[in-house]
Amino acid sequence: MTARIDLANDTAAYRPGEVVTGTAEWSYSAAPLTAFVRLSWRAEGRGSPDGRFVSTARFDGFRAADRRAFRLVLPTMPYSFSGSVLSIVWRVELVVRHRRLGREKVETSHIVTMSPTGDPIDPYRR
Repeated sequence: MTARIDLANDTAAYRPGEVVTGTAEWSYSAAPLTAFVRLSWRAEGRGSPDGRFVSTARFDGFRAADRRAFRLVLPTMPYSFSGSVLSIVWRVELVVRHRRLGREKVETSHIVTMSPTGDPIDPYRR
């Protein structure tokens, strides 16, 4: 069983409002019940974790081995941020629900950067 995401943008650096495109590919012994790619952000570090699912590309008509194109639009905020106490991390995830597991499972993910410059905001940079 294998699964992967290939992003069309090799650098994985994006600006607000840009479109994340790519392909999701999987190969299992049986067709999954559901499969989709989602875009999310998560605040990681000290304190209570926070995050949101921003956009989802759903697929129909599943086969055991398949390859599907996806397109997800980035919002205007929050920017990727890398601090000593808190970081905001964006992810593109392939989520699959298998017959034998009966629940959704994140099969693979890519970390992407989203900010006006395409680089994480660094609060210590001058």
